[in-house]
Amino acid sequence: MKKLFKKNKILFLESKTVASFTLVETLIALTVIILAILGPLSVAVYSYTYATETRDKITSTYLAGETVELLRYKRDSLFIKHYNDPVNNSWTEFKDLFGNTSSYTKCYDLVNGCAFDIFTIEDSDPVSGACISLYRNASTNLYSCTGTPAEKTSYLRKITMEDLTDGHLSGEDDIRVTSTVSYRASSGISRTVS
Repeated sequence: MKKLFKKNKILFLESKTVASFTLVETLIALTVIILAILGPLSVAVYSYTYATETRDKITSTYLAGETVELLRYKRDSLFIKHYNDPVNNSWTEFKDLFGNTSSYTKCYDLVNGCAFDIFTIEDSDPVSGACISLYRNASTNLYSCTGTPAEKTSYLRKITMEDLTDGHLSGEDDIRVTSTVSYRASSGISRTVS
């Protein structure tokens, strides 16, 4: 037996009791600490996923709406160009520009559609087929069908037009425009906005 001497008192270490945690108490404490950490962490992960999906959905909605705005711009530009011109009809030129003829379908091809963007709407005819991928310029944040100095995104856009003149009242001349933007969400699921 070990003996310790301190001021004429003998202490026996074997008889002294020491308070300690049991293994079960330690495991319960660790579980509580882990739950306290994982709760906010799972909320943060869910929030990030939700924010990313919302950003993608909003971007695709704006890209689909941009098409309609570009078409309105082109229609109004042709109207101003042919204002007070009895020979040229701006509405007929608008429809023909996007393929409303028997040999030139472009946007009137309901399967393949056509593609144009903010850079090509003014200077050239629309391209047959969808934009395989839209590219985003990092400095201007503009999306286009060409990749010169821009990064490729998961968005693709297809524009289709359909002449609704048949079956309507005489004198009406309408076009149905459908802009479809498809993208792959961060979860890996393909999404479409029209």
